[in-house]
Amino acid sequence: MHLSSEAIVKIILPYCSKEQWQQLSDYVKLLRVYGQRFNLVSQSDLSRLWENHVIPSIIALPLIDFPSRMLVADLGSGGGLPAIPLKIMRPDLQIHLIESSRKKSAFLKKVVNEIGLQETWIHNVHLDLKDKNFKSHHSFEMVTVRAVASLTRLIPLSRLLLKPEGFLLAWKGREDVEELKDIANKQALEFQIIHIPHEYQKYSRKLHTLCLMKIKFMAS
Repeated sequence: MHLSSEAIVKIILPYCSKEQWQQLSDYVKLLRVYGQRFNLVSQSDLSRLWENHVIPSIIALPLIDFPSRMLVADLGSGGGLPAIPLKIMRPDLQIHLIESSRKKSAFLKKVVNEIGLQETWIHNVHLDLKDKNFKSHHSFEMVTVRAVASLTRLIPLSRLLLKPEGFLLAWKGREDVEELKDIANKQALEFQIIHIPHEYQKYSRKLHTLCLMKIKFMAS
């Protein structure tokens, strides 16, 4: 039996309200309209936005404990994945979307305004380790990243953003696990690799190879 996207979301997140479902649906519509124009998703993904993007984004919620009102930085936000679906499902999260592209930042502003997201800020900046202009260094409790760059590049940037007790949550493939282990051997890192439980994998082929990497920086 084929399940609708709404049914799948409510199976994964039983507390999904009608308003949250509508916000997710409106977000997907905006991705479909602007996805190719702003280079947010590939052409092949336009017909699989729920399967390839929304469901893999929200899958973290039943697997990881996010404290109430966490201050979160989404690094290389692009079209808002995973941060926008996470914010919809956890409206208490305080989300800062960091994106270097003006077009993509404009899209993110449109999403925030049109679907009514509170406590969500967009920063159109190109963040690097020498950047002195970004005022929120070492401010965040969590940094999220999904398919942005290699862990070799992402980990130092995340360390720049995180509080000492904060952590990086990366949406990566199983093929990236060895890279993480190699980095951890050279740096003061501790990490947890969370594979998607089998009972969820049937809702998206992306979940077959996805793993969530929770990375913390040990005090030096």
